[in-house]
Amino acid sequence: MVLNKIQQLNTTTYKITPKDDPKDRIEVIIGDDKEQDFKPQVKLMRWDNEANFSVRLIDDDTKTPKIKVENGKIKYIKSDREVHFYQTKQNKERRSGQALKLKDNYDVKIKENKGVHRLIIDEVPVMYDSKLEIEQMEEGARLAFGDVLIGGLGFGIIQKILLENPKVKSITTIEISQEVIDLIKKENPELFNEKHKVIRDDFYSFCQKTDLKFDYVYGDIWSSVPNIDDWNKFEENTELVKKEGGIIDCWGKEKAFEPLEERDVFEFDVTLKEKPKTNKIVFNLETKGLKFSYQSELTEEEKKTTFRPENVMGSYAVYHESKQGDYSQIGGKNYQAGKAFHIYRPRIKDSVGNEVWGKLNIDEKKGILSVEIPQEFLDNAVYPVRQAAGLNFGYDTQGGGFYTTSGNSIIGSLFTGAAGTGVSISAYLDIRNTDDSFKYNVYLHSDLSQVSNAQTAEYTGQDGAAWYTRDFGATKPTFEAVDYVIVYWADVTDARYHSLYFYCDAGAVNQHHYQALAYGTWPDPFVALHNVNNYKFSIYATYELGVVVPTVTTQAVSVIEKTTATGNGNITDDGGATATRGMCWDTSSGPLITDSHATNGTGEGAYTVAMTGLDAGTKYYVRAYSINSEGTSYGSEVNFTTLEAGYTSPLPAFRRQ
Repeated sequence: MVLNKIQQLNTTTYKITPKDDPKDRIEVIIGDDKEQDFKPQVKLMRWDNEANFSVRLIDDDTKTPKIKVENGKIKYIKSDREVHFYQTKQNKERRSGQALKLKDNYDVKIKENKGVHRLIIDEVPVMYDSKLEIEQMEEGARLAFGDVLIGGLGFGIIQKILLENPKVKSITTIEISQEVIDLIKKENPELFNEKHKVIRDDFYSFCQKTDLKFDYVYGDIWSSVPNIDDWNKFEENTELVKKEGGIIDCWGKEKAFEPLEERDVFEFDVTLKEKPKTNKIVFNLETKGLKFSYQSELTEEEKKTTFRPENVMGSYAVYHESKQGDYSQIGGKNYQAGKAFHIYRPRIKDSVGNEVWGKLNIDEKKGILSVEIPQEFLDNAVYPVRQAAGLNFGYDTQGGGFYTTSGNSIIGSLFTGAAGTGVSISAYLDIRNTDDSFKYNVYLHSDLSQVSNAQTAEYTGQDGAAWYTRDFGATKPTFEAVDYVIVYWADVTDARYHSLYFYCDAGAVNQHHYQALAYGTWPDPFVALHNVNNYKFSIYATYELGVVVPTVTTQAVSVIEKTTATGNGNITDDGGATATRGMCWDTSSGPLITDSHATNGTGEGAYTVAMTGLDAGTKYYVRAYSINSEGTSYGSEVNFTTLEAGYTSPLPAFRRQ
């Protein structure tokens, strides 16, 4: 994971540039360069400051704060609260559409929940008839004309839309499951007529062997959102059957082109060390060139057809006040859909894991942004209280399906980790019995050994469907950028009933890990088996960026005399902690700090070090070095030779009068 460096502009202001693209630049200023002292303020700018907004914490406490820059964070520290400013990366799951493989039989059924139907194949939800799903297909269907080829029957939604399109001459649908064909034919027989033909086959196999050509090709063959690799494979195969001038399209196409890696997030994190005088945290707000769109909570009627994540309900989408589209080809900016930022509803958490949603409110006219915390939560909280946010790896999305368990089994999924210090593990569970308990753990995938200190305490006494979070103990685990299996283990009081539901989506091959074992002491190693359904469970680990050793370079030695010289170095990255600037030298190659050495201050940037006590006419080897709390690092080696003892600098041939 690569985060953008904190650049100190002056004694009161810092800058981060998450996106340095002239067509769509994003910059963040922390502090206020117009003030003599550091202020708890952040300003987000987009499109070269064509649009921006800034918020400053209203702090009536006149005590002087302590300002620290460490672990990639700028910290504003007072006795009753701390404010942390930092950039994070919100992981985007390396998703895959997981197209079904051709086989003889499939287990197919339709389930209904709050008016929305799910088509489930082999226990994996592959389609919903939600309002959003229908709208996405309607958008694609508007492009259709002539002879149409569709990959995947599903509920027959797009087929029904196309049958009413006068520009469409014929429709051919390729469906891999005969059970789906039979079920939909029974439910919607009107879809099967002379204009619409359904063929049972693997879609890619059909494309490779047919001689037919089509004007419009549409794919909906995946159980989840496709990625760019899925699209490339789809395009490669459908080019074989596309007529000249035809169109290739698919469900989730825009998502397929989103980067698979990570999304930039900036946190303005307020930690309350003690119970505050008021349950509102208030900020001054200034904006330029933006409009704010409140994302309200859904009504019960809307919930039947629409899904909105919990952190989006009660949040604000922030748009350019007047522009959208890509003008970069004519020297302008790329505004895309016009969205500049998103301000998410904050989740508040106390030190023992109790959580509650804060109420976010923006009043543009008054210039106020506020977060209201339920008073009852503050009255009963165990302090400190902080925002439940941070970096994570795993799957932080509520799955579309669930896996039922009656206990006696360790269950989890494989994910790629990231370097940092562990904070907690969260999973989306539906608990039906308050007497049931569970706990989390993390295993190293390479040998399935336990990660030290990654076991959480038990969680019990609560029920309902929600994200359940457990913090790690006082000694935190250390993670690296390697593969881990994040697992959950339940103790179900009555094993006759499935009282715990672990939410999930379709995952990659062998992503699902489990071990049948009676609840008790964690095994080490984890004797894991793979479930053929390859579930990707809604579980993730939250972590903080750890300190790493500094990055330092060595430049050529200058001002060389008989017994002195000047060493030159540059600390390009302090590793997230205070870094000492130093130079070491010796008459043998590979000098260390145990040899002759000297220092000159701390911090990033170029520096010089005076090397004294040298012998005349002697060759020395030199390396710049830097030390922080994580360790010592060295730059490359250079060498030089001091002047001879009898050497005298030559006089100039003439002196200008």
